[in-house]
Amino acid sequence: MAKELDLETRREIFELISDFPGLHFREILRRLHISSGNLNYQLNYMVKHDILVTIQDGNLKRYYIIGKVKGMEKRILACLRNETARGLVLFLLLNPNSEFNEIASNFDLAPSKLAYHLKKLLEKDIIEKKKKGRTTLYRVMDEGAVANVLISYRPSFLDGIVDNFIEAWKER
Repeated sequence: MAKELDLETRREIFELISDFPGLHFREILRRLHISSGNLNYQLNYMVKHDILVTIQDGNLKRYYIIGKVKGMEKRILACLRNETARGLVLFLLLNPNSEFNEIASNFDLAPSKLAYHLKKLLEKDIIEKKKKGRTTLYRVMDEGAVANVLISYRPSFLDGIVDNFIEAWKER
């Protein structure tokens, strides 16, 4: 693999994705300030030479170093790369079995937008919902796996909310 990473631009892309697994094209572009054509070429080259693997996440293609991130971690990271989804997951980790209205009161989102994000997290098997009488409760499906990803990749989430969560999680 050393030969494939001889080019400085390629090494920069590799190091960024290594530090921030699950980034998508536009985010890599924003962080590295290189032309989109060059970035596209370099990403395709690294995928072709088995350095990177891509995972389709809706309309986004997310990039990972081959062998560095396990399958389930990729799915969790893909969700956590979205700030709103990350906030919802963190809230549900600290407040399992929350009702929609309880979640809504903690986020500045229109109910339809909140429902959209919850639906996406449900579809990706990150959260689940259970009926309790007439009430629907939401919780993270595999709390341990999600918490481990947050802890393992803590430096790649550049927000204080993850740090606060980790401290609260350790106290549980």
